Amino acid sequence: MQSKLFAMDTNVGESITRIKNMTKLSQLNGSWSGVISLRLDLGKYEMKTYVIIHIMCNPRRGVNRCAEDTLIEDCNESDNKLCLLDEHHTETCGRMDKNVSDWSDALVYLNFGAEFDLGKPINMHEKKSTGDFVGPYSVVFAQSPNSTLTSDIYSMKYVQSPSDPYLRMNQECDLFPSENDFQNYFGSEGVKFTTAHQTGASLDNIYSPYLNTCENGDVQSVLPLITFEFHVDRDGNEILELSLDYKLLVFPKPSDAAYDIMPKLKKKGFPISGPYCYGGD
Repeated sequence: MQSKLFAMDTNVGESITRIKNMTKLSQLNGSWSGVISLRLDLGKYEMKTYVIIHIMCNPRRGVNRCAEDTLIEDCNESDNKLCLLDEHHTETCGRMDKNVSDWSDALVYLNFGAEFDLGKPINMHEKKSTGDFVGPYSVVFAQSPNSTLTSDIYSMKYVQSPSDPYLRMNQECDLFPSENDFQNYFGSEGVKFTTAHQTGASLDNIYSPYLNTCENGDVQSVLPLITFEFHVDRDGNEILELSLDYKLLVFPKPSDAAYDIMPKLKKKGFPISGPYCYGGD
């Protein structure tokens, strides 16, 4: 299922420097939630997905990050690059998908779930969720090169962290069939795959190698991709808009009712894509 919350309207004008506005970014701290509820009158079918994202400061940001006034040329986070410090505090530029960083702008916790309430003739009532927050995930807020004096845009990009191997599935989580699946999609492997594919490609392009075929192995998943835009309206008020792009994977077994029902819901108009390869099927 692909979830998109809020529309982002980008206005391009006079460019600004690539010094992040940390005052603005501090406003992102806290919990953000969104619910998408869709209902079809035919058969009284209803599907609901929700996401809760909690953002907090990373206390290591001020210790091990590069100084703003000594940023390396052509080391833009919007290009999936990151300024790193070695053991001698020498600044180097590295790719987010090739390096582990002990600093980030923020830490993020994620909580996802889906509910199916399908009437006759299907008669399916089911809930799936992560059980609680999972994380933390290390992220940086990459300033868009299209930012202007009146429209400052940031993309949340994941960076690999030394703590990623310790990401674990909650005991109450029933969204994934196993801990191994959690690691592939929400754990350290999921972080690695996300850092390699958070380059602006559409989700459909990222998932297309696994659509209706197993020639490329089991589907790989990216973590939620979020964009924040601070812009000024005609009355001079600053408005914050965000967009979230994500596919919430569902893993029905051949013996589950959802295994046959999901394609039918797709035909009835629900925002479902697939099927994608999983377990050789």
